[in-house]
Amino acid sequence: MVTEDLSALDVVEIAGQRGLSVFVGDRLPLESRFPFAEVARNARVVVHELTPSGTALGIPLLLADRVLGSMSLTFEASRAFSEADAVLMLAIGREAAQALIRAELQAAERTARAATQAAEAVNQLRSDFLASMSHELRTPLNGIIGFTELLHDERIGPLDGRQKACTKHILNSSRPLLQVINDLLALTGIEEREPNEPPRKGAS
Repeated sequence: MVTEDLSALDVVEIAGQRGLSVFVGDRLPLESRFPFAEVARNARVVVHELTPSGTALGIPLLLADRVLGSMSLTFEASRAFSEADAVLMLAIGREAAQALIRAELQAAERTARAATQAAEAVNQLRSDFLASMSHELRTPLNGIIGFTELLHDERIGPLDGRQKACTKHILNSSRPLLQVINDLLALTGIEEREPNEPPRKGAS
């Protein structure tokens, strides 16, 4: 495949090739005399005789006038190719280039879908966690504070000094915790509101 700066050719796959001293991962300068590079550089079919015998046919991968890369076919015996063969090989190269682009687009779409699904899953986990925090922490904590205030204000009955100090300690510890929970829920937009009601600006 041709590099983005159009200066070289990266070898990305080799299948059944023989007599060609290249390996996957090699980078061939486009100005080199290697058949793959010549094909990409000149955007034309190139026939290369192999040693000791055989023929390699280099085919450019063309998308409109852009060369994406090149591919080659090897034959056990030496053979000649006509002009009609070259036209057919160019058509095959164009189809292969379009298939590569479609594969890249499909891969990009799959990656985008996977990223979107992952983000949605994380967002759902966050929402579930915060909703659970509201139900499992804030609701019972409100109840604790309410009943403790009733005791502390002696609305149920009188308290001695030690009991009064205990209720005061409970209130002093629980009210800041409730404020932290409210602030966290407000910050993330998880508020107690009517179903389908939009978030209220500044609500907590």
